[in-house]
Amino acid sequence: MLVVSRLTSALACDECGAVVRCPVCDVAVAYARAARAVVCRVCGSETPAPEMCAGCRGRRLSPFGWGVERVEHAVRRRFPKARVARYDPDATRGAKAERQRAAAGASEIVIGTRGALRLFGPGSLGVAGFVSPDQLLRLPDFRAGERLFSLLWAAAERVASGGALVVQSQTPEHYVFAACAQQELAAFYRHEMKFRGELGYPPFRRLAIVTATAPAAIEMQRLADDIATALTAASALTVYGPASARRGRARRIVVKGHADLATQLAAVLRDFRRPRPKSRGIIDVEVDPVEWPS
Repeated sequence: MLVVSRLTSALACDECGAVVRCPVCDVAVAYARAARAVVCRVCGSETPAPEMCAGCRGRRLSPFGWGVERVEHAVRRRFPKARVARYDPDATRGAKAERQRAAAGASEIVIGTRGALRLFGPGSLGVAGFVSPDQLLRLPDFRAGERLFSLLWAAAERVASGGALVVQSQTPEHYVFAACAQQELAAFYRHEMKFRGELGYPPFRRLAIVTATAPAAIEMQRLADDIATALTAASALTVYGPASARRGRARRIVVKGHADLATQLAAVLRDFRRPRPKSRGIIDVEVDPVEWPS
């Protein structure tokens, strides 16, 4: 048996399970506990954390998630005689990782993050379970649904005939869970492509992240503002930001474009390759980013 869990920093309603999302980008916002604020990782907007759920009007909004250690404690209490092991490939390296892998191989119940799936081949599990995978849907990434569906599908392939894939969720009606339960790839893609198309996310448009860094905060701010102004002037591009970063520095800009996005960016940013004494710094451009910045 494999139990998968993960922590996240998104904000959700404890009463109805609704996720706090950016009203513009429709991705889950990241929750900054110290500042009591929510931040969109796409457009960079930052607002005070809401006091009330927009859906059910409930007042119990909180960060959500079961960490691996908490799950392990609960499983050991429920199954005191079972051989239980915790496996988190991202937490350990070297000899300790090998000991952890060996312990997982000799156990009846393995608890871990999604990386634990690498331990098992097709049809090798009796049961695979996910503890509150809703938190993966709450990641500040427009691909959150795709990533969760891929993970569930991979787990289902590792369950032997006659076994079961068990999912604990506050939103069982979500199209990711429904498509997995029905074993229909097309059902997932119908919903996912509609969402992507309406909001202009890949594959309908391309994305790029432009990051400005500089020795001083004022230079970083000036450089990021100059870049955003130049990009906004290009009619074929949609520009979000510059996003507010830690200590009030503006540094990241998200750009949406069409097939020629890389060419458009090169043309717009050509002037920034020349010496600019009023806005010194470094500009990093990543087109079609695989991982969304946290």
